[in-house]
Amino acid sequence: MVRCKPELLTERAKGHLYPVFLIQLAISHIITACSSFWGVNRSFELWAQFFAIGTPSLSSIRQWVLRVGLYVLQQPPQRRDDWIWVIDLTLQLGAAKCLVVLGISQADWHQQVAQGQGCLQHQDMTVLEIEVLFECNGQHIEQRLSQLSERVGQPVQIVSDHGSDLKKGIELYTKPIPGLIHTHDVTHGMALLLKHTLEPDEPFQTFLSQCHQSRQQLQQTRLAFLSPPAQRSQARYLNLEPLVEWAQVVLRYYQQGDFSKITPSHQLDKEAFYGLIEHQLKTPILKQLAALERKTYDNQAQLSQQLMSILSPEHFEQYGSMICQAADLGRRQFQEKLGWLLDRQSELHQYEALVSLVQRANKQLKQQGLSRHSHLQFAQDTQQMNLSQPGQAFRAVVIDYIKQQGSPMAETQPLLASSDVLESLFGKYKLFCQRSPLKEVGPLILTIPLCTVHLTGSFVKRALESVRAIDVDNWAKEVFGTSMFAQRKAVFGRKEEDTEVA
Repeated sequence: MVRCKPELLTERAKGHLYPVFLIQLAISHIITACSSFWGVNRSFELWAQFFAIGTPSLSSIRQWVLRVGLYVLQQPPQRRDDWIWVIDLTLQLGAAKCLVVLGISQADWHQQVAQGQGCLQHQDMTVLEIEVLFECNGQHIEQRLSQLSERVGQPVQIVSDHGSDLKKGIELYTKPIPGLIHTHDVTHGMALLLKHTLEPDEPFQTFLSQCHQSRQQLQQTRLAFLSPPAQRSQARYLNLEPLVEWAQVVLRYYQQGDFSKITPSHQLDKEAFYGLIEHQLKTPILKQLAALERKTYDNQAQLSQQLMSILSPEHFEQYGSMICQAADLGRRQFQEKLGWLLDRQSELHQYEALVSLVQRANKQLKQQGLSRHSHLQFAQDTQQMNLSQPGQAFRAVVIDYIKQQGSPMAETQPLLASSDVLESLFGKYKLFCQRSPLKEVGPLILTIPLCTVHLTGSFVKRALESVRAIDVDNWAKEVFGTSMFAQRKAVFGRKEEDTEVA
């Protein structure tokens, strides 16, 4: 157990009421635990009932986060000639877009790969640039990248998702620089390959449509626990794996033959008799079953006991299972709502194979990086897969894509193939913004650099003594101007003369 020095519990930053450890704890709750500002405030109120600690207000916690985030952003990055840049744009409501450039040195990246840690974490990266753009095209991005390289040094590689404006800007920037490699993020690259393969496939589009309809139909029913995952409205092919996996799991559930989680009840009603007639059950046995018609049994065991009382042991052994299946209300509800999956099993095996190929390519390139020989390793690793003709064709497409991406590489150690670390940071940032009145690009972008540092008490103390609340306000006014929320409040807010007298 780590013991905290008593003086650390009372150490304060200059001009601050609360001790540094409490401020560090509050910021960590936001950044690490993804709590809301309101939630952290409530947590401190609970702890104050048991420990002699203060209860900082919501606004104080927010100010601490923004001040430390601005401090991190203002730290000048080290100038190097081996930077690997990871670049992307995030956009929300309004005209503003946020250009973020993360960096990791090539030496550090090679060390990560050698240690088997090729999937980068937030704290492996350095924030080189966060720029809010109200006009965003290729020329603007090229200009920002040129200015950045003057400050931190020219990169050896740039990784991006090939968004149209971003791709154009990077191409303009890299054109006069020989040897600078621009790599397409493998996650987006594989998604595009899936899209080109499956978007023209009519059965697959029907499968997506049926999944969507099933999700709507099952939400308020006993089968809600079998609902398919929600589909993305954009970038749908980045999220196919959960959908295909869902279909396979539901099919396995059906094959187990136990539908008691839907409902354990059994009933020999007209629908059950129609099913037995279709299975050509003998008329004498049907007449015997008439005595049980329309009676509901709590479970299959109760129905089986009744069947044994009216059927001979031979007939029960021969037809008992068939009768129970016909009377199984859970099975019947499954077939009504999800029976369409049973007709698509062969197609699903094909989709599963395509997704598996993408998973293998992503795992290899994200953990081991991209090199001129990556396509050969992928071809070898997937050689023994049992693939149909469409699967073999898609495997060839993936091999060709990896070969094309790796062709600019020199005969040296591999380079970065994924921008997932930046996508993950954007995901955290959007989570924080979901609690905002209007989800616009605003001061909370300072949480992005804050996620890339290891918070210590001394770091937090230094940051709070260097950046004041007014510095954050001035920075926000300079970068964003008047916020959309303030503009909306000015237009829609209740005027004093509109206030009714009680």
